[in-house]
Amino acid sequence: MNRKALALLLSGALCLTLAAGCSSDGGGNAAKDSTPPSAAQQTPSAAPSPSGDPAPVETPDAAPGDTLESSGTLGDYGVEIKDFALAKDYTGASAIVITYTFTNNSEEAAAAMVALSEIAYQNGLQLDAAVIADSSVCDPQSAMLEVKTGGSIDVQKAYVLVSETAPVSIEIGELFSFSGDKLGKTFEISEGGVTELATIDVPADAVTGSVGDYEVSIISCTAVKDYEGADAVVITYGFTNHSDKAANFMTAVRDIAYQDSVQLTSAVIGDTDVHESTDVMRNVQPGASVIVTSAYTTTSTSPIEVEVGALFGGTSITRTFTLE
Repeated sequence: MNRKALALLLSGALCLTLAAGCSSDGGGNAAKDSTPPSAAQQTPSAAPSPSGDPAPVETPDAAPGDTLESSGTLGDYGVEIKDFALAKDYTGASAIVITYTFTNNSEEAAAAMVALSEIAYQNGLQLDAAVIADSSVCDPQSAMLEVKTGGSIDVQKAYVLVSETAPVSIEIGELFSFSGDKLGKTFEISEGGVTELATIDVPADAVTGSVGDYEVSIISCTAVKDYEGADAVVITYGFTNHSDKAANFMTAVRDIAYQDSVQLTSAVIGDTDVHESTDVMRNVQPGASVIVTSAYTTTSTSPIEVEVGALFGGTSITRTFTLE
């Protein structure tokens, strides 16, 4: 297999926009049974390029309560999660750089980027990747370098912090595997820092209900223009994970918008202040909450009916918005 080609396929794309408004007609249903077609997928946005400032910190042992080992074997690969350093990303935002050792025990050359998947969490939410300028602080190419059988390399991954004090945990698993095996470690980035699971403010007029193991709120509808200037809407949701493992909105539930009884297609929006397409893919740990948005191209000025339900039938909630 051409691993470099595979790495390119794993890269995301991005989106472009302008904003206005729509209102709820008060129609909402907090729970009903249905099995509609699956929702259209959102396209991830790409990150810009960099500048960084290191602040190495001595690595403590994994925090009490860790349930994952910090070193071991994942399929054909050995992994040891080592240490971290605090830094600044290209915008000046606080970031963390985590280093782990990747050992290739497979029969062919492999790079960590196409062998493993890493997710970092803080306050129960998956952290965004950070872009660091100084390669002596974080070498982004370390994950892309192929390692021959039996060889090892230190890999560095950088993430934007959402708190200056809360602990950061990282989980590493195989990129393509059904085993669910993971390694992990928690880093105390500030003395006395504690995890406070992320919460959201849901307005009183939102339609809220349980969809399987998740609580979903249909919060608002905003009329916008897509990147071509066509009419579109952005629907805002609240998502709380009540399951026993990390989950994201995109793979936990399905959301559909209808107009004139026909399902709307996804819209590409450019203004990330209005619609951040990657939020639906942000992993949320049990007990944490996140705000996400979905964008749809409208076909008329008729009301928009939004439905969120389980992936395969079961309960769903609905809300209807009138375009202004």
